[in-house]
Amino acid sequence: MYFNDFREFEKYKINIGLALLILFLCLGYSSRVIPMAFLIQKAIALGSCILLLAFLGPDKRFFKFLIFYVTIVVVCYLLRDQYYVGINTTTFIKAVLGVGLFYLVMSVNFGNYIYSVSTAYVLLPIIMVPISFVFAQVFGFTNFQDGRYGAGLASAHYAFLSYFAVLFMCYYSLDQKRFSLMLYGLCVLLLLLSGSRGPLIAVFIPSLLLVRFIKRPSVRQKILLLSPIILFVLVKFLMSMIARTEMETFNTEGSFNLSGRDVAWEYFLAKVHGLNLFGGGLGSTPEITKGVREFNLYLFVAPHNEFIKFFMELGIIGCTLFFINIFLMFKIVFSQSRKEMRSFFILAFLGFMIITIFDNTFSTVQAYIPLALFLKYAIHNEQMRKTYATQ
Repeated sequence: MYFNDFREFEKYKINIGLALLILFLCLGYSSRVIPMAFLIQKAIALGSCILLLAFLGPDKRFFKFLIFYVTIVVVCYLLRDQYYVGINTTTFIKAVLGVGLFYLVMSVNFGNYIYSVSTAYVLLPIIMVPISFVFAQVFGFTNFQDGRYGAGLASAHYAFLSYFAVLFMCYYSLDQKRFSLMLYGLCVLLLLLSGSRGPLIAVFIPSLLLVRFIKRPSVRQKILLLSPIILFVLVKFLMSMIARTEMETFNTEGSFNLSGRDVAWEYFLAKVHGLNLFGGGLGSTPEITKGVREFNLYLFVAPHNEFIKFFMELGIIGCTLFFINIFLMFKIVFSQSRKEMRSFFILAFLGFMIITIFDNTFSTVQAYIPLALFLKYAIHNEQMRKTYATQ
């Protein structure tokens, strides 16, 4: 990334600007603002991947994971032994393409262009704040939902965007051996305002490695100067979390709180019958809660637990192979990393798995595209560091 070198930032500003525009079109809004937003985003992301593959070329190391993924889901679809709702071929293909975008991004050979893309990504949740306020004034929608700031356009998925921005800055600080307190702190602030506990806990785990920078007098001085703001934000966040914890997840009047995942998990899993070796097919779960007014379950179009989702859609065999495939991709990053960075990647992977238990990390473009970009940035940067070290 180019945050520590203004000349490099200026040199690649067109690349950064173009990447920022594409990222905004792929990630920066939700169906709350634009109808069929997720379909539009996936179409733009798919087109962008095809163009990038054509101009930058493929990264052959990851093609095998894409092929293995397609093989898994097709076999499970043909051998499915669960029938939650009727699923046609069109629905299945859409689901395959949707999740497959993660593998497509991983299959692009970004080269040094990943530095511009990663720089643009960190800037994305920051610039979305003023953009959303402008749109809010013009079109009259609110930027807040039940005490949670959603940056207006991105709604609840803003938490994913800010989470990965923090993760990028955490890795960047450790890599540069220079703590970018202002930029890191701003990304953390935006994540706090999103009101999402899972991403905050997940990013806190690898961020523990940044404690080493507190020993530096310049960092301690900045923290001391900013301590009133830090304290105010923490108090407001804790009060918000306490209030949300005390709220009932569901009640007879229909008020709804997203902390009711356990109810949704129980409802989804109750639909599974028999051994469930191959599941009901990719894309077979979103319709399960359609029209279910009991406990307002119709609001859960997904279990908010990817292990449950893929267990239901791919069965025991398919789900196991799916996550082994993901794990092997993470393993490539770990194997390419320097020894001093491996603890960060282990903690980051652990944190991401925590979110996967509580959210739709491989089903939402605002989660799996940033994940793919982060992995590509980390792999390329680690390789470049090793190359410089041997010269």
